[in-house]
Amino acid sequence: MICVVAELQIDPEQRDAFERLFSERMDYVRRSERGTLTYQLARSRTAPATYMVMEIYADEAAMKAHTSDPWLQRLSEKMRGFMSAAPKVEYLDGVRREPSR
Repeated sequence: MICVVAELQIDPEQRDAFERLFSERMDYVRRSERGTLTYQLARSRTAPATYMVMEIYADEAAMKAHTSDPWLQRLSEKMRGFMSAAPKVEYLDGVRREPSR
């Protein structure tokens, strides 16, 4: 399992447009990507122009399918116009523990 957390800084005047566009993106991902287990946008309560995207992929192939999707690439280009800084992205490996007996 691969987890991705991305922090996005959005121009405050573009928040509504960004949220509408990202909602479209989430709907698309949830409909068409079986290997994407979680894909969620959240807005900070203390810094309203800061958003976090939480993504969980079943495996490397699922993540590559997501990042290489032409429709999502075009949408990403549009979303960059709303950003006031470069995204900060962290890649994590899911940890599985054996249940205790």
